[in-house]
Parts: sequence; structure tokens; C-alpha cells
Amino acid sequence: MVMKKYILSMALLSFILISCNKEISVENVVNSPASNDSITLSKLIYIDTSLASGLDTLEVLNFKYNNAKRLIESDEIYYDIGIPDGRYKTVLFYNGTDTLPYKKTTTFSDLPSGNITDVYTGYYNYSNGKVIFDSIVTTSNPYPASRRYTYMNDKIIETQYLYDLPTPWVTTQNIY
Repeated sequence: MVMKKYILSMALLSFILISCNKEISVENVVNSPASNDSITLSKLIYIDTSLASGLDTLEVLNFKYNNAKRLIESDEIYYDIGIPDGRYKTVLFYNGTDTLPYKKTTTFSDLPSGNITDVYTGYYNYSNGKVIFDSIVTTSNPYPASRRYTYMNDKIIETQYLYDLPTPWVTTQNIY
């Protein structure tokens, strides 16, 4: 369950990092107080409208930015029938004034205990502003994993390499 949530979080963060700027229409967008010339996303809440109020929250993500308006932290809390169940806190690192992060660390904690159960460290490589390669190491699994991204015909193809076997396990899928 934890790995599935982590993979979903990685996919969301990877999508955010590699997606193109497209004009979107969002209702109730509020300008961040720290920024008066652009809009930044401060919170994202996923709900299940089939559940009763108070039990309908599935996930809450909070985002923090630095003065250069670069995402520096995301805090994701997952809920199980209205009760906080797990937390991913991700910190992004940048080289100098680069606008794309080269590294991130994600700490997973069980809730409500707050016990840290895993720490993920990931690194990114870019070409023309797009992620072409990333890698990850976790404290729960000493074997690294990596993904290579290919951009073809308005599609993103992800090839994942898992190095926990004598021969790397390789999977490929379209993610956009």
C-alpha cells in the first residue's frame, strides 16, 4: 500500500516537473500573498463525493515556494475514512538560480504516530527543460531504481529500471 501511494506521488510530481505550461481554467484560484504577479498553487484537496462530509477527504497536498517562486516543499497527507493515515513530505533542491530541481528527498511517516518508515532520495537530469532521467534510492530498499523518459509525437514514454534482481527489471509505458 505504501509503495503504491509512493508510486502515485512520484507520478504526480514527475508529471508536474515535466508537463508543459498549458492554459487552464481553475475556479476559486487565490493569489499567494508572497507573490503579486503570478499564481502559485498552495493547496490541493482530493475528495470522494460519494462519502459523507468529514469522511470524504482522500488526500491533502500543501505546497511551499521560495522567493524565486520555485516549489521547495510539498506535504501530502493521505486519509482513510476521514482519519490521517500517511504523510509524504518532499523537499526539492536547486543548483543556484536553476528553475528545475536536481534532487528531492521524500520522507514517509505513518499517521497518527508520526513514525518515519522510509526516506526516498531522487535525482533528476534534464534536456531542453524536460526530465529525461531520474533515479531513486530508499532506506527500505538498498537497490536503486531509475526511469528514462522519451518524448515522441506529443507522448511521454517512461522506461523504468529496477535493480533489485541480478538482471535489472525493465518496464515501459506511455504516461501522457
